[in-house]
Order: sequence, then C-alpha cells, then structure tokens
Amino acid sequence: MRGNSSLTPRRTPRLKGTLDAIIFFAVIRLLASAELQPFICSPLMLKAAVITWHIPVEEEPYRGHSVYQTLLRLKELMQIEVFCTQPKYPLFFRPRSFQHWSTNPQYQPPDLPTRYVQYPVFPILSRPVNGMVCAHWVEPLVRAARPNVILNYKLYPDGYAAVRIGERLGIPVIVKAVGSDLHRISDPFTKILTAQTLKRATLVLTVSQDLRHRAMQLGANPAKVISIPNGCDTSIFCPRPRHEARAELGIPPHTKLVLYVGRLDFRKGLRELLRAFRSMKVMDPRKLTIIGEGPARCELDELSRALGCREDVLFIPPSSSMDIARWMAAADVCCLPSYAEGCPNVVIEALSSGRPVVGSSVGGIPELIHPSTGILVPPRNSEKLAIALQDALKYQWDANKISASASRGWDDVAREVHRLCELVTSCTTREAIPDGKSDLC
Repeated sequence: MRGNSSLTPRRTPRLKGTLDAIIFFAVIRLLASAELQPFICSPLMLKAAVITWHIPVEEEPYRGHSVYQTLLRLKELMQIEVFCTQPKYPLFFRPRSFQHWSTNPQYQPPDLPTRYVQYPVFPILSRPVNGMVCAHWVEPLVRAARPNVILNYKLYPDGYAAVRIGERLGIPVIVKAVGSDLHRISDPFTKILTAQTLKRATLVLTVSQDLRHRAMQLGANPAKVISIPNGCDTSIFCPRPRHEARAELGIPPHTKLVLYVGRLDFRKGLRELLRAFRSMKVMDPRKLTIIGEGPARCELDELSRALGCREDVLFIPPSSSMDIARWMAAADVCCLPSYAEGCPNVVIEALSSGRPVVGSSVGGIPELIHPSTGILVPPRNSEKLAIALQDALKYQWDANKISASASRGWDDVAREVHRLCELVTSCTTREAIPDGKSDLC
C-alpha cells in the first residue's frame, strides 16, 4: 500500500549526510578541474599567470619597475603566479645590451614570488623562433598553475609565447606593450611576429595613446586595444620642501640642479643633454645629476670631460624610489630628452613630486606634459634643449598644481587591469570589450 511506511525505503539522517558530503566534494573537485577553470566567472576564483621579462633580477633590482609595482597591487585583488622569462645566450656570444650573462634563479623580488625561467637563444639567428622556444619552456609551468587568464608585459618574444600558450590551453591572453617593444622593432621577423601577437591576443593594453595607435598600425583590432597609463607611488613622490632635500643630499641652496633618471643609453638623448647643459649661458652655479646605469656610462663620462663640464656632472647608480624622490625634491627641473618613449614613469614621478619636466615631444610624453607642468622640445636638438632648460630654471612653477596633474597611483592601474581580467574571463561578456578607453573602471 502507498500509505504503508514499512514498505517505503527511508534514508537515515546519517546516510543522507554522507551522500550530501560526497556530492558536495564532487562538485568542488569538478569546479577546480583544469577543464573548467577558464570558464568560471566568479572573481573570487580569478587567477592569472604573468609571463614577462620585465621583473627585477638580482643583478638589476630596479628592472621592470612599472610592471613590478602593478603586480604588487594586483596580487591583492586576484591570485597571480609570475614567470619571469630569461633568455640564456652562449657564454661567448652575449649581446652588449645584456649586462650579465645569467641571473640567479633563486632570487625573489620583495613581496612578489617569482619563477625565473631560462630558455636558450643565440644572437640574431634565433630571433624568428625565440617566441616558440620561450613558449616551450614556460608552458608546462603555466599549465600546472591552472590560471584562467594570462597576462603579459613585452610583446616579443614573451607576448608571442603567452598567446601561443593561451591558445593551447584555451584561456584568454592580455598582452601589454610597454614602449620599446613597439618603438624599437629590430628586424622584419620580429615585426611580423609582434604583429601576430597583437592580432591573436584577446586584449591588447598600451601605456599611452601613441602606443595604441602604433599597435593598430601593426594590425591590432582597434576595439580590443586599450590604453592604461602608468601611475606612481604618490605617498613617496609628492611635493616636499626643496631646502630639506638639498640639506640631506649636500646640495647648496643656490645651485641650479637639473636631474635625469633612467637608463644610460644614447637613445635617451643623453649626448644632447650634456651638450645642452654645457652650452647654457646663465645659471651658475649649476649641477647635472644623472641617475641610472647602462651601456653608455663610460662614453658619457668621456663626453662630459671633453665638454669641460665633468666637475658639474654627478653620476649616481640606480637607486631606490625613496632616494629618487629625494633627488626630485631637491631638483629645479627634471629632463627626459629621449628619441622615443612609451609612458615614462620618471616623468610621472617628477610631476607628482611637483617638479617641472623638460621632455622630448615623442611617444606618450606630450600626453603628460602641458604648459603648466613643463616644456616640450624636439628630440635630437641640443640647442633647443638648452633654451628650454634655461626657461624652465627661470620660471616660477606652482609645485602643487604640477603635482595635482599626476595624482594617478599604482592602485588605479591595478584596478583597471583586474577589471579587464574579469571581463575577458566572463562567460557572458567575452565579446563586450570596451573600445580603447582607459576610464572603463
């Protein structure tokens, strides 16, 4: 009979609890499987594998400063695993641009766990296959990490490797152009492979509108190229009394101080800077401080001696953000006369510190410097650079107004990148990518 409870099987509470537990753990295991990871839409489970060369190494602890600062904030918003790619050249065939033959794989940047992945290369000859070789060495590590999005900084070979890995694993890839990867493409093979990277990536980020246009010229879909400018640590780079900073550094109060911070490379316009500094007809006493390292260091020393201004030029090795902020506070004007740039962090940091900038009208620099914050000059022109420096040293700048123009922090950058990671991993908005706007977040 239907109403006869003695004939109806009944689950005991204990059995029901056991079955519920089995079902619960089965669902959890399914959700954690590699096959479903790319399709999970919950931001709580968002995880990115970061593939890039632009990470500090023991020999260059300040390399990739903007990427490092972004990732430090991004790891507070999502899970990330960082894979720093390291090309390894044969012992006697190391390019001049490489200041060390090999790096210490045990080194860890502060607060950012990183895996250093070496892959074999040969100068010039291996360029067409460097992206594939890089992917071969990095893919097993990314596969084991089980991310649902890949982030990349530097288009080739790292970005090409990231796109190749993403296609093989079936997960979206966001690549970001940092400047030199679009401004200084060295050969036709690299240009073709960079263009492929831009076309195949799920999303392309750039640090300036200038780079966004360059990416589109190489074939990137305009609807999937977004400009996210760099930021800075506004708690460190902020206006402070010049006389206090000078007292700490031993700079006399009445000395006119010009500051350059960056890589010592002649493509940064350093020949022009030395000649412009030497030819300035007023402003004694004066000093030029150059902070950084690079292949042009010895030649710059020789040039300053040949120009007769070596005693007025101070060379300082790469320094911490705190030390650079102190020098910026002490400076009268900062200068960046580069031939090409993306979104130079040193300009943002100088402006945030309330110091005017004399910079070349190239790349993303005109997007940062305005008449109330600095002076733009044509590149490769030491005469006009000298005039601009003299004008900048004479003018009474408003430090607070300059600083207010550069109030964007690294937290802002990280939030925008995180939002885009959510968008490309969303099951319902995979195609709804904003058309190149950086204010989407």
